[in-house]
Amino acid sequence: MATHWTIGGKIGDRWTVYRVIESDVDVVHVVYDAKLRRVLAARTPADEGAAKPFVQAAQAWVSLGRHANIVGAQFVEVIEGRPLLFIDYICGEPLARRTGTARLTGDTLQALRFAIQICDAMAHATARGLPAHGDLRPLATLVEQTSHLTTFHKKRP
Repeated sequence: MATHWTIGGKIGDRWTVYRVIESDVDVVHVVYDAKLRRVLAARTPADEGAAKPFVQAAQAWVSLGRHANIVGAQFVEVIEGRPLLFIDYICGEPLARRTGTARLTGDTLQALRFAIQICDAMAHATARGLPAHGDLRPLATLVEQTSHLTTFHKKRP
């Protein structure tokens, strides 16, 4: 996929890019949505061969609806031939940064809260017909600044 938007650039005429986060799997553009007047994250696959399964998973994520422990997926758009999933932007850190540290191992009650929140999120997804999460791990699980846990839901391709 040739299109790559950069910081300060525009995606379409609606979204201004403020940050770009790249991984082997996807590229996340943190954007300001002029229509909704708020910050969102726009995810797109890093590999163009993953576009079709990405769109299927993205649409499934959008169909989940709202849940306190799942990042809200707003909508899917194809812009300049590139599929983008617009999700709520979560300010936090991966659970992996707390795993094995006193912040988590020293607080059994908090660890239990996180485990319950993960189970609640997965129960919500499976109750809506989605298969078990294919990438449930501490690196793909966010802890918001409020110590509230949020998971990124991905359907297995």
